[in-house]
Amino acid sequence: MSFCGVYIDSVLSLTSYVKSYSGFDANVVISTAGGILDKAIEAEEMAHGDFLRLEHVEGYLELSAKTKAFFTTAIDLWDAEFYVKVDDDVHLNLATLGMALAGHRMKPRVYIGCMKSGPVIARKGVRYHEPEYWKFGEVGNKYFRHATGQLYAISKDLATYISINQHVLHKYANEDVSLGSWFIGLDVEHVDDRRLCCGTPPDCEWKAQLGNICAASFDWRCSGICKSVERIMEVHKRCGEDENALWSARNWGSSIWPKDVYERRQAEAARIREKYHDRIPVIVEKAERSDVPDIDKKKYLVPADLTVGQFVYVVRKRINLSAEKAIFVFVNNTLPQTAALMSAIYEDSKDEDGFLYMTYSGENTFGSHQEQQNLSL
Repeated sequence: MSFCGVYIDSVLSLTSYVKSYSGFDANVVISTAGGILDKAIEAEEMAHGDFLRLEHVEGYLELSAKTKAFFTTAIDLWDAEFYVKVDDDVHLNLATLGMALAGHRMKPRVYIGCMKSGPVIARKGVRYHEPEYWKFGEVGNKYFRHATGQLYAISKDLATYISINQHVLHKYANEDVSLGSWFIGLDVEHVDDRRLCCGTPPDCEWKAQLGNICAASFDWRCSGICKSVERIMEVHKRCGEDENALWSARNWGSSIWPKDVYERRQAEAARIREKYHDRIPVIVEKAERSDVPDIDKKKYLVPADLTVGQFVYVVRKRINLSAEKAIFVFVNNTLPQTAALMSAIYEDSKDEDGFLYMTYSGENTFGSHQEQQNLSL
């Protein structure tokens, strides 16, 4: 089974191994023929076979219609667990994206992205103007929470819902708002995953150095990578995952989170929580590129009233880290507050299997000396 169908908005080159890769079916989705890029597109199609044409006319105000057309077409063509849309001026790490989605495989109706709630623009002639602003209440109101349009993923059930109901789903001026509106009133889980909206270097670079690879990187001010044609290869050089990452993940559909393994770990966490009401299950691992020692024990039953700072002290002791060396602990690519209770971090960030995953790194992979002084624990 295809693990994930990928819709890449507009034109870019995809290497053929991605197209045929076990676990992914990546395609560039474009409108009908007749544009000035037709010859280049035909050459690319001959070389890699990675284009899908939709019966659709391009235009910003037509993006909502294009989104409906894509999901309707994709659900007919590919039997995938997730359907992903990503703009062509976004840097994408496919293996990391797959890892991000893998934790949500057991959810029938899930909507994954970087969730936001921006202002409804009533003024004509400005960017992102919403002609139907009055539907969202008084002037100055904000949209409901929805995933930013640069990249989002939806589960198969939601893609099927769009396909079946395409003719009665309302289109707003902005595509991301339209998609979010289609799920209002449905029993859908919204997942806010900030790995899908990292900034370009230095943001994604220092995260990569810590072993916390970003799935997607772009510049918010440009709604994509600014000057993407000139910069995207440099972004990839500094923020790209290991060149073998996609190859090593080729059997995701059956091996990265096999259903039996997932269910065993989920059952283990449930037993722990049932037996030890005042403890939380935590798994701690060293970031890949860190020079600090590896930890000998990775699973912990942590007292719920322990603070992050106190738990970090436990980690320091386990790896015998000297007092003068800094250590940084991350949860979902974020530095938690040292005063925060581990129980609160657990409730906010636990994985679908019931464990809280934390990574740690040494000072060699993190920023400047001043940053180390500000953030070290």
